[in-house]
Parts: sequence; C-alpha cells; structure tokens
Amino acid sequence: MNKRLLVVASLLIALPLYADFNSIERALRTHLGSPTWIPFLGLARFASNVVHPKGVHDFQLAVFDHGQFDGREAAQMMSREAAGFRPLVHARSRHEWTFVYARPNESGRVELLILTSDSSQTVLVRCDVDADQFARSMNEPKHLASMAR
Repeated sequence: MNKRLLVVASLLIALPLYADFNSIERALRTHLGSPTWIPFLGLARFASNVVHPKGVHDFQLAVFDHGQFDGREAAQMMSREAAGFRPLVHARSRHEWTFVYARPNESGRVELLILTSDSSQTVLVRCDVDADQFARSMNEPKHLASMAR
C-alpha cells in the first residue's frame, strides 16, 4: 500500500513539470494532426536520463510533418501556454519561425521549450539542461551548435 501511495504521489508531483510541453503539443495537434512517430525515442530519452550527454538530463520531442502553422498564431500560443517560461528568442521570417523559452528549475538546471517551423515541418522540443553547461554554450556559439546536434 505504501509503495502505491508513493508512486501516485510522485506522479502527481511530476506531471505538472511537463504540463507546458503537453499543452503546447495538444494545441499543435488541433492544427496539424498527430505528430510523427519516432522509433526508439523512448530509449534515447531513457539514455539521456542516465548518461546526461552534453548536460542534457531529459527531453521531449514532437515532430509534425504535415501542414503549416502561422508564426503569429504560434507566438500567441507560446506566450499563453508556456506559463512560467521567459522568452529568449523570437525569430520569424517569411516561411520560417523559431521561439525559444527558458525557465530555471528547482534542481539548478534550465528547462528550455523550443518551437520551430519551416515550410515542411513543425518541431516542439523540451529539454532539461545543466545551467553551467547552458551558460557556457551561450557564450560559445560553436559549442551551442554541437550541443544541439
């Protein structure tokens, strides 16, 4: 009984941590349909929780291969759904746009929400990275690019 209570309590505590990703993904589903299934993504996510490559402790990913989402509408959705996050980057051009939001979390890490789209794909990413690693990569663009790969 105590184990079940502990599991339920931990789920209730952990679920709100990813509520922003889930609410944004639901909003995208209404406009773009279901995201593309990516084989072994769960395994990659588990590995990042264990190994922490380049300071990444966890991530979530949703890729939508069909349809386009208007950049102005996406900006409104992000500011509405990304509660507690601060905007870092808002970049829009004629056919592409990218929004990056960040917030610190209790464990001394930085949680990033990234939503980007071009003429063929819309991608939503949430990642939990070490604050020190993130700060170093912000000062070194080459390092930031390698972290993204």
